[in-house]
Amino acid sequence: MPAEIPTLWPTEEISVPVVTPLAILRTQASSLSRLTRGLVEGEVVTVTTDTERDRLVQHQLEIVAPALGGYRRRLLSITHAYGEVYPVTVQDEVVGAEQIAYSQDQCIEAVRGILGSRVMLSVLQSLIARSTDEPSSVS
Repeated sequence: MPAEIPTLWPTEEISVPVVTPLAILRTQASSLSRLTRGLVEGEVVTVTTDTERDRLVQHQLEIVAPALGGYRRRLLSITHAYGEVYPVTVQDEVVGAEQIAYSQDQCIEAVRGILGSRVMLSVLQSLIARSTDEPSSVS
């Protein structure tokens, strides 16, 4: 009897279901709106582009300050191939840094690093402060 051939797939790293980059960003957008009581809202915008070689999908996490006339700023973006959700390029749109994430765990860690940065906290605190100013003093 021939020897049994073992599975050669990385069983420790395959998870079902896989959390998509879009789901990660949507969760963060709704969390921000809840944390700031609507002073600053999160919104995810998805754009599809065609290049000479590939079709790419980019999910952009933006913050919106309704009290400031709908002022918006893109915080980060996640880009991946149209037919695949990983690997992704996670771009910090505030400082301009980017990193590659090959799995949902790496993507979550990259997003956590960006959203938890001092620069990002400064951006949010500034928008919250401006949003709570008297309407006549908002500039």
